[in-house]
Amino acid sequence: MGNEAKEDNVGVLNLYAGSRPFFAVIIPVYNKEQHVAKAIDSVLRQTYKNFELIIVCDPSDDQSKDKVYQFNDPRIQVFHRDQPGPGGYAARNLGMRNATASWITFLDADDEWFLDRLAYHKSLIDRTNLKVICSSWRDVYENGSESTAARLLEEPLSASKFFKVYRKESRVVCTNTITFHKTIFDAIGGFPENRYARGGDVSTWVRIIDYAGEVYRSTRETAYYNKSNSTVTKAIDPSISHNAVYEMCVEISKRRRMHPLYRLTLAKLSNKHLRYGLVCRIKKGEIRISDLKYYSFWANPLSYVSFLFLSMLPDMFIRNVVIKVLKIKKYFRRIF
Repeated sequence: MGNEAKEDNVGVLNLYAGSRPFFAVIIPVYNKEQHVAKAIDSVLRQTYKNFELIIVCDPSDDQSKDKVYQFNDPRIQVFHRDQPGPGGYAARNLGMRNATASWITFLDADDEWFLDRLAYHKSLIDRTNLKVICSSWRDVYENGSESTAARLLEEPLSASKFFKVYRKESRVVCTNTITFHKTIFDAIGGFPENRYARGGDVSTWVRIIDYAGEVYRSTRETAYYNKSNSTVTKAIDPSISHNAVYEMCVEISKRRRMHPLYRLTLAKLSNKHLRYGLVCRIKKGEIRISDLKYYSFWANPLSYVSFLFLSMLPDMFIRNVVIKVLKIKKYFRRIF
């Protein structure tokens, strides 16, 4: 995966023994036997050393726990939960509750960091004095190919502007590349435990950034995201009636004092995530008019009308059209 993951960590284990760590790195682990060792190793070999690594193990069906206990480092704390939870939400919350550091950051157990990930975020924290930092990442596919993010303007963004960017651009924020001050967790709480099968991470980023009011967006890559590693949440179809991002945007929009443009931005962001569920229904030929109940017409009138039109067509006709369109797209991808 490149030279970023090649550095020895000899002689640094006790460098910060007895001092308060600056970062709390939290890794939830569930059925990641094949990948978790690489994830942990990428944290322990960071060029910035002042951190605590909190690993939260859900009861796995494989040997993930054994892989975790192969590491012997005083910065590591391991916690265990009795039941697995979707998306690792409860595991991350447990990790944050037990963190002693002032800054919180995460890594999924099947992904890896560049070795300067913490050092770079520390430099941004010192330079910007903001309480939320986001950087980009590199997608890695099963065949070994990598997809690099586009270089965009790096700048502090208001919450409203960030949500506008988030609607249009990929690789703006993800679990592996966000860092925020622990006081935010203390104020608003963490991930939505036992409420959503998927989307709880994105709804949490929305809540955090709305609360902070401003975020520093960097397009520098600091992590590898393994696209080939399937997860429980990815195997579940996106929800429409019980969508985590939609419900968070609605909750924020209920404030009496809010600029209309900010409310519109939240509605557009909500529509973006509802659209995943609607497209999934279309592919299966199962879209219904009732599915549009949560989709904002005034935020995206053209796409609303398009979904409405499709919902009135026969299921078999929709399914056949979608299959043909997907075949055409696949054909042109092979050519070009």
